[in-house]
Amino acid sequence: METIKILCENTNTSFFVKMGTSLSDLLNILSLKNPNPYLAAYVNNSLKELTYRIFEPLTVRFIDITHFEGQRVYQRTLFFIMQKAV
Repeated sequence: METIKILCENTNTSFFVKMGTSLSDLLNILSLKNPNPYLAAYVNNSLKELTYRIFEPLTVRFIDITHFEGQRVYQRTLFFIMQKAV
């Protein structure tokens, strides 16, 4: 299986992963320590969910709820849960 190069801005490191790896799997590989859970990531400066799969070399920066966009992701999730409950 092919490997691709990833640059993680959170740790300023680059490494290789298998093609098709999801961002959540990438978080497990990196073992980033943070008291708040990561909710999404900027992939080449475009916001993506953690289920996004990687198929080309890219730059990634994970965000949590302390980040403005992380708060928006959290709010949107709560709106969907509330809508489903109603």
